[in-house]
Amino acid sequence: MTSQEPATTGKLELRLLGSVCICVDGLLIEERVWTRRKAKALLKILALTPQHQLHREQLMEFLWPEQEPELAANNLNKIIHAARRALEPELKSGTDSRFILTHDQHVLLRAPGGLWIDVEEFEQCATVALKTKAISDYEAALKLYAGELLAEDRYEDWAAARRERLSRLAERLLSESAQIYEAAGQWQQSIEQIQHLIAFNPSHESAHRQLMRLYALIGSRHEALSQFQRCQAILRKELDAEPEPKTIALYEQIAAGQIQPVLQSAELRLNAIAPSPLAKKEEALAVAPATAEPIPIPRKSSRLLIGALIALLLIGTLAGAFFFRSRNQQEVEAIAVLPFTSADANVEYLSDGITESLINSLSHLPNLRVMARTTSFRYKGREVDPQKIGSELKVQALLTGRVLQRGDDLVIQAELIDVKDGAQLWGEQYNRKLADLLSVQSEISREITAKLQLRLTNEQQQLVAKQHTENIEAYQAYLKGRFYWNKRTAEGVKKSVEYYQQAIKVDPNYALAYAGLADAFAVWPDDSLTRLETAKRVKSTAIKAVELDETLAEAHTSLAFAKMIQDRDLTGAEASFNRSLQLNPNYPTAHHWYAYDLVAQGRLDEAIQQIKRAQELDPVSLSINNDVGEIYWFARQYDQAIERCRKTLEMDATFIPAHQTIGLAYAQKGLHQQAIAALKKAVEMSANNAYILALLGYTYGAAGQRSEAEATLAQLKQLSATKYVSPFHLALVHLQLGDFDRVFELLNQAHDEHVFSMLLIKADPRLDKLRADPRYAALLQRLKSTIP
Repeated sequence: MTSQEPATTGKLELRLLGSVCICVDGLLIEERVWTRRKAKALLKILALTPQHQLHREQLMEFLWPEQEPELAANNLNKIIHAARRALEPELKSGTDSRFILTHDQHVLLRAPGGLWIDVEEFEQCATVALKTKAISDYEAALKLYAGELLAEDRYEDWAAARRERLSRLAERLLSESAQIYEAAGQWQQSIEQIQHLIAFNPSHESAHRQLMRLYALIGSRHEALSQFQRCQAILRKELDAEPEPKTIALYEQIAAGQIQPVLQSAELRLNAIAPSPLAKKEEALAVAPATAEPIPIPRKSSRLLIGALIALLLIGTLAGAFFFRSRNQQEVEAIAVLPFTSADANVEYLSDGITESLINSLSHLPNLRVMARTTSFRYKGREVDPQKIGSELKVQALLTGRVLQRGDDLVIQAELIDVKDGAQLWGEQYNRKLADLLSVQSEISREITAKLQLRLTNEQQQLVAKQHTENIEAYQAYLKGRFYWNKRTAEGVKKSVEYYQQAIKVDPNYALAYAGLADAFAVWPDDSLTRLETAKRVKSTAIKAVELDETLAEAHTSLAFAKMIQDRDLTGAEASFNRSLQLNPNYPTAHHWYAYDLVAQGRLDEAIQQIKRAQELDPVSLSINNDVGEIYWFARQYDQAIERCRKTLEMDATFIPAHQTIGLAYAQKGLHQQAIAALKKAVEMSANNAYILALLGYTYGAAGQRSEAEATLAQLKQLSATKYVSPFHLALVHLQLGDFDRVFELLNQAHDEHVFSMLLIKADPRLDKLRADPRYAALLQRLKSTIP
């Protein structure tokens, strides 16, 4: 905007609750623009003043209470000028300002296009809610309360009284809305409102009592008793006080089982909240009396980013594992981190991202087997039965959690569970700000480690506390990238690329974002890029990730993949796979892809070992389970391949690759009709995938059904007019039709096009009938000459 534009334009928006944001016509005024801190304070004071105007002397008293009047007046003129320049950088004269006006001895805040201040909007909405008692009005008001007023000016006297009034108003709204939800039988919403209230004010004792009672009413006695201990710990730490007699009385009533739950079903309790999975096992829930040592609760003033929370959760998890060893006289050899839950779908990327970050960080630790993401996320949205999951996954402990977010406030609850008897080994709640800095992460990590007497080496401490970026915007973009990448849909993968690129734009040195981008290109969904083009993109981004952080196992795995596909550098790929596994021996993707590098080298026994290790780490991954069968097929162990594919199909009968692989195994055993039936099903389910169609044509030929094989070949040629059909696929059908000249012509073409299947021809049983032909030896020589 320029000063020549009509004064009817210009909207000013001030958000003072939570993080301070000042916008002109929808554009954020960046922090660096405020060269004078008191120029920004001037705006805040005027925004909080009735009619948004003050006498100059009042402003001077607020801003320079101890200065001489003449000096203070001079300073006031300077900050008025600075504030105007910050809001209107092209302003030529103060008299043309649209926002900060002076009249007589008064300074006024105005906006011709509209002045919107979240504090006023919140107070108005709160007034409506308290009058109507409508839950929608309560939620509308609370949505505006993103945090305490002017947290960045916590020690300014001019903001203190208004801050306290707004805080009390927000607490009242939360408390009353919780009561309304409770009266309507909406237990989850009622509990969440009280949890938010406690997040705002951890020492609010009546809120702790309200939450204890709610937990008891829904049948989660353990959560109710644990809430008392959290309340007790906070009061001791923050106020140096003990709980009130009525809080202790409520605790004793709950402990004695005198409060009868209104919800009896475990399923109903789960729908009400995400309580401890131990609620059904009250005999195992021995909770210490009121005199017990308090559960550690973070200070309200601690200001950390998500990475710090993850580090704390990791250390707490390991502390639980340490305690588990002493309690059971045995080591925790395996653990599963189950998907953290969230009642808000908009925060799902955050809860999923925290879960995945915990899995990735824990997996770096030696002598601990950590279930991979694919396996853990199979339990998303399911009721947690520790013993059942422990038996299914062969783990000794589970880490579960819950994420709550309101505005800039974040609450993470977590607990480590012994699958043997469902007992809680460790539990904690973290109340933090979402967008704060990471400066105290290492300090808190050391503090928690010392408190729990956890014995970690320096290297292990560095691993669990490692921060890949200090930029919250970049980190959130990365988490969204992982969230969409894990969907594995065409749209999801493409969207993940956008978010990874956004993270890199915000933080160009964010190595993990480059590794994520490489992963996205590795599974690029359509034919807009050839496999070779995607391999080039994988390699360039993986190289960048490694250059930025040589300790990223994910980056080395992506680089190894590109070396295989693009460079045909099997030895170089193996070196990168080994480096990845050295950094993270529990990374299933590295074991998975390394198995194919070993197949290409003809080292089939080692390939089987690697794919089975991937399966141990990710036992419910459909692709890994299927590829166990495929590598058995390469090793000509067809019965084992068939057995593995059947088990994969028991997990998911719609998984197309398993129908494809079992068809391959049937065909090599000479069970042609079973093979044709399996492959027909796969073709139908995949909407005529070219490779599966070629396998069907190959099997028709092997079964002596020449006309069907020729019809399939014609169908493939027709498909090639609209989409890429690999010459290797066509060669398979010509092979069974006996047209060897055409087969070698197509295989040489596939070689030139860097078709991945060409790397595996030494082990491919379908090509056995070609091996005596001199042209096959020449083809191998051509292939060998392109492999470094």
